[in-house]
Amino acid sequence: MHRASCLHLLMAAIATWNAAYLQAAVGELRQRGEQIAEEYLPHITPLGWEHINLIGQYSFTNQSTYSLTNLRPLRLALMEGQVTDWIPSRE
Repeated sequence: MHRASCLHLLMAAIATWNAAYLQAAVGELRQRGEQIAEEYLPHITPLGWEHINLIGQYSFTNQSTYSLTNLRPLRLALMEGQVTDWIPSRE
Protein backbone atom coordinates (compact mmCIF):
# COMPACT_ATOMS: atom_id res chain seq x y z
CA MET A 1 0.00 0.00 0.00
CA HIS A 2 2.79 2.44 0.88
CA ARG A 3 4.59 1.69 -2.38
CA ALA A 4 1.47 2.54 -4.41
CA SER A 5 1.00 5.76 -2.45
CA CYS A 6 4.61 6.74 -3.07
CA LEU A 7 4.27 6.03 -6.79
CA HIS A 8 1.12 8.15 -6.93
CA LEU A 9 2.91 11.00 -5.15
CA LEU A 10 5.90 10.69 -7.49
CA MET A 11 3.72 10.82 -10.62
CA ALA A 12 1.85 13.85 -9.26
CA ALA A 13 5.16 15.62 -8.60
CA ILE A 14 6.44 14.81 -12.10
CA ALA A 15 3.22 16.04 -13.74
CA THR A 16 3.27 19.27 -11.72
CA TRP A 17 6.92 19.95 -12.50
CA ASN A 18 6.44 19.14 -16.20
CA ALA A 19 3.36 21.39 -16.41
CA ALA A 20 5.37 24.30 -15.00
CA TYR A 21 8.17 23.72 -17.52
CA LEU A 22 5.75 23.28 -20.44
CA GLN A 23 4.20 26.62 -19.55
CA ALA A 24 7.66 28.23 -19.44
CA ALA A 25 8.64 26.62 -22.77
CA VAL A 26 5.48 27.82 -24.51
CA GLY A 27 6.06 31.31 -23.12
CA GLU A 28 9.67 31.32 -24.34
CA LEU A 29 8.69 30.13 -27.81
CA ARG A 30 5.99 32.78 -28.08
CA GLN A 31 8.44 35.44 -26.90
CA ARG A 32 10.73 34.35 -29.75
CA GLY A 33 7.91 34.88 -32.23
CA GLU A 34 6.66 31.31 -32.64
CA GLN A 35 2.95 31.01 -33.36
CA ILE A 36 1.41 28.40 -31.06
CA ALA A 37 -2.33 27.97 -31.47
CA GLU A 38 -4.30 27.90 -28.22
CA GLU A 39 -6.32 24.88 -29.38
CA TYR A 40 -3.15 22.73 -29.38
CA LEU A 41 -2.26 23.39 -25.75
CA PRO A 42 -4.96 21.16 -24.17
CA HIS A 43 -3.48 18.23 -26.11
CA ILE A 44 -0.01 18.54 -24.56
CA THR A 45 0.36 16.23 -21.59
CA PRO A 46 2.64 16.78 -18.60
CA LEU A 47 2.67 13.04 -17.88
CA GLY A 48 5.84 12.29 -19.84
CA TRP A 49 8.64 10.89 -17.72
CA GLU A 50 11.22 9.61 -20.20
CA HIS A 51 13.57 12.46 -19.28
CA ILE A 52 13.57 11.46 -15.60
CA ASN A 53 15.98 8.87 -14.26
CA LEU A 54 13.74 6.77 -12.01
CA ILE A 55 16.44 4.29 -10.99
CA GLY A 56 19.30 6.67 -10.19
CA GLN A 57 20.70 7.92 -6.93
CA TYR A 58 19.72 11.42 -5.91
CA SER A 59 21.01 13.93 -3.41
CA PHE A 60 18.41 16.34 -2.09
CA THR A 61 20.15 19.28 -0.48
CA ASN A 62 19.06 22.82 0.23
CA GLN A 63 21.53 24.08 -2.39
CA SER A 64 19.64 22.30 -5.17
CA THR A 65 16.05 23.14 -4.29
CA TYR A 66 13.78 24.81 -6.81
CA SER A 67 10.20 25.94 -6.58
CA LEU A 68 7.53 26.23 -9.23
CA THR A 69 8.16 29.98 -9.29
CA ASN A 70 11.96 29.63 -9.44
CA LEU A 71 12.58 27.09 -12.22
CA ARG A 72 15.89 25.89 -13.57
CA PRO A 73 16.79 27.46 -16.92
CA LEU A 74 15.18 25.94 -20.02
CA ARG A 75 17.40 23.90 -22.32
CA LEU A 76 17.29 26.40 -25.14
CA ALA A 77 19.55 24.33 -27.41
CA LEU A 78 16.62 21.95 -27.87
CA MET A 79 14.32 24.83 -28.79
CA GLU A 80 16.82 26.25 -31.25
CA GLY A 81 17.05 22.95 -33.12
CA GLN A 82 20.67 22.37 -32.17
CA VAL A 83 19.91 19.04 -30.54
CA THR A 84 17.61 16.68 -32.42
CA ASP A 85 18.56 13.19 -31.23
CA TRP A 86 15.60 13.13 -28.83
CA ILE A 87 13.06 13.48 -31.65
CA PRO A 88 11.60 10.08 -32.66
CA SER A 89 11.92 9.20 -36.33
CA ARG A 90 8.75 9.09 -38.43
CA GLU A 91 9.80 6.14 -40.57
